[in-house]
Amino acid sequence: MLFVWLFKLTACLPLRLFFRVKVIGKENKYKGPCILAMNHGAAMDATLVNTLYPFKRIYMLTTKKLFNCSRLHQWELWQMGCRPSMSPSEDIETMTAIANNLKKYELIGFFSEGKIHNSVGNFMGGAVMLALRTKLPLIPIYIKTAPFYKGGTRITFGEPIEVNTKEYPTAKDIEEINDILRSRVIRLSLTKGGKRNGLQ
Repeated sequence: MLFVWLFKLTACLPLRLFFRVKVIGKENKYKGPCILAMNHGAAMDATLVNTLYPFKRIYMLTTKKLFNCSRLHQWELWQMGCRPSMSPSEDIETMTAIANNLKKYELIGFFSEGKIHNSVGNFMGGAVMLALRTKLPLIPIYIKTAPFYKGGTRITFGEPIEVNTKEYPTAKDIEEINDILRSRVIRLSLTKGGKRNGLQ
């Protein structure tokens, strides 16, 4: 964990300055273990979210191609919390095992669209299924990534979504909560400067 802290602290300030990161809804940054459910609009999203948690490890599923590198870099990715995505069934089992053993300085992150989208795309059910299995709250997050010369980056946190635990959630359970989660992220995308542009 020391490596994670050193790496984040070293990279945190330059990245946040270059991307001029503005955080909205700081009061919704859950302090304990939780599931960050985010849109994915740019390749730097994961890195910038990590700068908001310099003393925490965020476990995230990543493409297997990312691990086609030296053993040292693979170790670094592993220490940062990256896990190679294998298949939907294997992924949920991997993340469930991690979630059931989270320490107080660890979180789980999901880019719920599964790939980069220019707008908020359809959400896959992994984050919701994990929440249903583990009692961990879902934290909806909207990210708009841009460097300082293009307006900067905005990361908006929504209120936690608490779900009832179900070891074997049905497709309907997942779909209903997933719709709520996605609608929350879409609403956050309309939030500017802490105000909701007329949304109630």
